[in-house]
Amino acid sequence: MAATTVPPQRRGLRRWQWLVILFIALMLAAFLLGYIPEYQKADKLGTDLRTSQADEQQLKKELQLASVREQFSRAYLETTRNNFGLASQYATRGFDQVSATEPSLSDQTLKSALQEVGGRRAAVLAELAKTDSNSRIDLAGILDTMSKAVSH
Repeated sequence: MAATTVPPQRRGLRRWQWLVILFIALMLAAFLLGYIPEYQKADKLGTDLRTSQADEQQLKKELQLASVREQFSRAYLETTRNNFGLASQYATRGFDQVSATEPSLSDQTLKSALQEVGGRRAAVLAELAKTDSNSRIDLAGILDTMSKAVSH
């Protein structure tokens, strides 16, 4: 009987298996090298977008307040010209804008100033309807209140 030799079994991975593992590792590395910078860029853009949206909301509020001040300034100007009908229209628009703007404000100082201005509505409009020149003083007080609240 002839002794047959059994080839020794190889332990470990064959060469083609190492190449497959290396290929998968390289593909994973290439994916990560492309994904991470894009993720960082997208995250930065998201942050910029949120900042821009917050700035936009702030500018909208400032625009609303500027519009309110403009209406009261025009009303004051018309009282100096003794044009109380037009002054009443501007004041009414101003008070309407105060009512629309006040609930959306988070600044308590500004909110309380607008509540104070809104509380003067009946008295100011009554004075303007009577063509009372004291309405000019009330409108100046409203403008002063608004200026102090906005500049705080």
